Amino acid sequence: MTYPVQNTQETEWFKTLEAALKDLPLDDRREIVREVREHLHERVRQGQNIEDVLGAFGPAVGYASGFVDEYMLTRARDSGRTLTMLSAVMGLARGSLTACIGLLFACIFSILIASSLTCFTIKAIHPDRVGLWVDLPLNTPHRYIHSAPERLPLRLGRDHIQFGYANPIPESEEVLGAGMYPSLLALALLGYLGLRWTLWRTVTSLLRRRA
Repeated sequence: MTYPVQNTQETEWFKTLEAALKDLPLDDRREIVREVREHLHERVRQGQNIEDVLGAFGPAVGYASGFVDEYMLTRARDSGRTLTMLSAVMGLARGSLTACIGLLFACIFSILIASSLTCFTIKAIHPDRVGLWVDLPLNTPHRYIHSAPERLPLRLGRDHIQFGYANPIPESEEVLGAGMYPSLLALALLGYLGLRWTLWRTVTSLLRRRA
């Protein structure tokens, strides 16, 4: 197909468009540029001013971002890889409430994974400092006071029931013992499954909105 002679504004716009599409495969870039150019020249042949048509398209970088975002999300969904999906969600979090919420929940699950594995490591080194402490009976006033502040924020609960890392060690009975190891691994696995589910739902939701 023969196109009209390009003016300077058109040349610069398409040069910027191609540069903004650099993350896409070469064949996809060429196809997008070809279709946009055909659409542009078709409207010019219908009598519209080329500057007005380009103005309707908007800045080339902004026009390209839709194609780049869709490609990134599609690649993340098709790969199924946790880091690829996380990278895609992070890249869109500034401009999308859905991506921002998904990233927030992904961070929560990541903290669960990291804290569980950290407690698992500490348990292997200092078995007495990680566990589940229960101060019975639960309906009585708390019977002891720590003499020093908690040094690491890796403990859930307070007073009668405490789970995780504790330093100083509570005076109540630790009830899980070696059972802490499978418990912590189960929590880490739960966090990982929650992380993948959150990222998958966020990516598919973003793609559905662009369809």
